[in-house]
Amino acid sequence: MDQEKQIRAFRQHSGAGILSSSDGAGAVNAAVFGSLRELDEQHVAIALGECRTLHNLKVDGRAVYLFYTPGETLLDWQGGRLYLEAVRFEKDGELFENLVAETEQTAGRMAAGMLRCAIVFRILETRPLIDLSP
Repeated sequence: MDQEKQIRAFRQHSGAGILSSSDGAGAVNAAVFGSLRELDEQHVAIALGECRTLHNLKVDGRAVYLFYTPGETLLDWQGGRLYLEAVRFEKDGELFENLVAETEQTAGRMAAGMLRCAIVFRILETRPLIDLSP
């Protein structure tokens, strides 16, 4: 699946995904988060609270977001992987406020109140969820 198809699949996905990151020593972390927000064809954003993922992103800046919709068999699953690089951290401003408001709508006031930072990522690469090529 080419990058255009991956981005189209990402746009159609509604639900949680897994954001994986690593710290400066290479220790990895994976956590479930709500959907990333598309800013333009090359950038996505998410708001995070004080957590291991935010710490890792401040240290290393690279992450992978995996999103999926289960199918009848594993090969029927749909989704993809976005390889990301953090380009900006915002603790206030319009983007952060909008992400907090969206989180309050979907996850409630308590979840929104935990958010501390919006992270803007550049999409470096996309890959299919299931990739049987070498």
